[in-house]
Amino acid sequence: MDKYANTSDVSTLYWSRRISGAEWKNPWLKGNSLEASTTAWGLRAMLASSLLEEAVPVARYLLQALGPVDQDPDVLDALAQFAETIKTTNKLRVAVTVASFEEPRQFNIDNDNALIIQTQLVR
Repeated sequence: MDKYANTSDVSTLYWSRRISGAEWKNPWLKGNSLEASTTAWGLRAMLASSLLEEAVPVARYLLQALGPVDQDPDVLDALAQFAETIKTTNKLRVAVTVASFEEPRQFNIDNDNALIIQTQLVR
């Protein structure tokens, strides 16, 4: 897998097809869904081989490159497998109160909702 791997910086790792000469100028060939899907399968292979430390940069790439919207099922499934694999058995319990708004808002984070994004609309 290392032979075909790419890095955008030292903290991410992904797989894509080789882009030649003039193709580098085409923005549609960078960060495309095929690249994400291929990288997701690479993440699954690493998890199946228990290469957890090596899988972290791959998961980071998928999260940074695509963000939380418009994810394809391969990417979502691979990230879910990664989250399940690295999940700790500790009892997580955090409460954050945001009081700088008209209505104070409290975010409660525990083992059941730790992977759910909670937001506050700013007006």
